[in-house]
Amino acid sequence: MPDSSPEMVRATHDALRDRIHPLVPASAQSRIRKLFGGPEFAVRRDLGREETTRLVYAQMRSVNEQCGPGSDLLAEPRRLFALFSWSGLADPALSFVMLVHYCLALATIVDQGTDSSRIAELDDLTGYGSFLITEPNRGSSHVATRTQARYDAERDEFVLNTPSPVAAKLANAALPDLPKLGVVCARLEVAGRDHGVFAFAVPLRDERGPLPGIRLGALPAMPQVATDSCLVSFDHVRVPRQDWLPGGASIDADGEFHDGGTDVDARLVRTMSGGSYCWPAQAVALAAAARGCVTIALRYASQRTTMGRRSPRLPAIAHRNQYRPLLGALAEAYAITFLANESAMGTIGESTGTLGSTATPWTSVNSSSALTKALAADGLERVAERCRRSYGALGLMTANRILDYQMLGHAFHAAGGDGQLILLDTARALAAGPGPQPPGSIDDGNVLDLDFLQALAEAREHRAYQQAAEVAQKAWNEQYDAFLQLAHAHGAAKTLAAGRRAVTQTVDPRAAGLLADLCTLHALETTHAAAGWLLANKLLTPSQALEIPDAMNVLCERLLPHIPTLIGAFDIPETLLGNPLG
Repeated sequence: MPDSSPEMVRATHDALRDRIHPLVPASAQSRIRKLFGGPEFAVRRDLGREETTRLVYAQMRSVNEQCGPGSDLLAEPRRLFALFSWSGLADPALSFVMLVHYCLALATIVDQGTDSSRIAELDDLTGYGSFLITEPNRGSSHVATRTQARYDAERDEFVLNTPSPVAAKLANAALPDLPKLGVVCARLEVAGRDHGVFAFAVPLRDERGPLPGIRLGALPAMPQVATDSCLVSFDHVRVPRQDWLPGGASIDADGEFHDGGTDVDARLVRTMSGGSYCWPAQAVALAAAARGCVTIALRYASQRTTMGRRSPRLPAIAHRNQYRPLLGALAEAYAITFLANESAMGTIGESTGTLGSTATPWTSVNSSSALTKALAADGLERVAERCRRSYGALGLMTANRILDYQMLGHAFHAAGGDGQLILLDTARALAAGPGPQPPGSIDDGNVLDLDFLQALAEAREHRAYQQAAEVAQKAWNEQYDAFLQLAHAHGAAKTLAAGRRAVTQTVDPRAAGLLADLCTLHALETTHAAAGWLLANKLLTPSQALEIPDAMNVLCERLLPHIPTLIGAFDIPETLLGNPLG
């Protein structure tokens, strides 16, 4: 490395920070960081369950008051996503309630409604938004929604009804005294005919409790995520026409329904497309949580002294059994950060097709963003697992926050479409398409060469595509293994490409060199995990497979001295981590 003068170290820090936080200008990023570094976002362990949940809503009110109403944020999605990046560090529950309020409830009303009064209600937080689509007692409930919305032509209203207990909706509306406005997805019936799933804005509760016809059933609390979850049922609740969110459909004065020839499957995708900001928001929050995990774990490993007889009084991070998994986790945190940032900065909100044969309708809304969310959730779960194990017994203590962040990965793996189903749907779409270009030669490649690793990733995806295409017409169970292999191969190639773009966009040579090493380390870890499949398909030679562990050691030893710079560039306020154990 070149001279490490304070000026050069600062330039490297700033270049890394700008790659990690590219969504808004540095001045705006500084204001957001200052907000989340304030005392109202400091970690609290002295509160009961309900007090903790109330604090989460108070924090969201601070975000809303200081960063603008939600409808303004939706008009500037990069600023919205920057806020989610910090919410992922502050509290998984805060990420969840912000996601539901801004990216699902409010976004659907803005995208598909015709009356601005409900937007104003959510903008000034006289009501907090909830999004009701999942009927948890039924698998694939998004596709087979049972909640009914019957149009009453005489009164020009809709009658919302839950036909049986298994059709109850999942919502965050259990907290007493907190007004909640639900966006409810229900099957519209006009003159006895089913017209598909539409959304309706329905007040669920006010300061005095549930509104008439609304039944709320308590659910057990989720550990580490202080949300007010409950089941909601509707007993012939009347909804005025202005609270129907038609998304371009209409019912004329004669009670005739019009939807421009849209079928019920396409209508479901249109109804859900209002929530297209959901996945980039989740992805950046997940990436931020991964950065929080590795910061905590690497600091602890760097200051904890080992007392073993063979190497006494060395920091834990000096030992390979610590630095290999933790630097691998650091490389993955950077990798999913770059992938999430690209999703957040890219084209969003565009439907990528009709429902077709997908298992998760969310994938039909925007397959690329949904895939990024699934990859980021898997990545965070791996990062948190490594960081928790590195802590030993202390990794099980909530005080160090790693379990909190791991729980966000678990929660967002399911929210916004099940992660595994998104992977399988992605593979199904890939297998039905023309497929990737055949790769060039990968013979005798150096496993430390990023060009070789990129070519290997592309060759892996191409071979997996060929195998998936062979089973594309078979039954679901026969597709499973090949489709999952294709999804993972595609995700690995996509993630590596995003990391390489981050390297080439970094002007500072020291920062670019560190990012290239991290990118190579993550690609090697991905290759190592798939080595059996790669060997079986003759894409990797036995000698190359045997070289991977030594290559990872070389990279880790190069990165070890730069740990303070690499985690310092995350720029995380101490109050957000709130960790007394390192």
